Amino acid sequence: MKASKLEIGINCFAPIIIGLSIYLCFRTLRLNVFNWFNAFGLSGLVTFLRCHFGIFQKFLPNWIVNSLPDGLWAYSFIYSINLIWNKRETGYWFWLLTSCVIILIPEILQYFKITNGTFDVLDLILLVMGILLSTIITSSKNNLNEKNV
Repeated sequence: MKASKLEIGINCFAPIIIGLSIYLCFRTLRLNVFNWFNAFGLSGLVTFLRCHFGIFQKFLPNWIVNSLPDGLWAYSFIYSINLIWNKRETGYWFWLLTSCVIILIPEILQYFKITNGTFDVLDLILLVMGILLSTIITSSKNNLNEKNV
């Protein structure tokens, strides 16, 4: 069954927008993403957002600021994969497992200091939770759709 625009918006785009908003408003300006915003002439937007929303950071737990964006990204990515590929199609498991590797490897490489960044167990937990939650939701939706057909 084809996904509605609302479903795609809520499950694919909203998590990315929320995670990006958390980054822009509350994360340290030393992150590479801010270099990208500067390169595209968007540093004024970052300053505006931080001035107007930065005051709320003191009310947010650290895990929301530092780890939730990772989990939201993983959720969105895997949800998208599950929308694109049907479990019955050849290649589904390849793309699902490849996507999981793409999501998890950077955090694992940080643990071994092979790549830049700081390894965080909570990041890894939220990445896995995003993967599992999106897969459970899409599987449940697909099973419900199959019963109704």
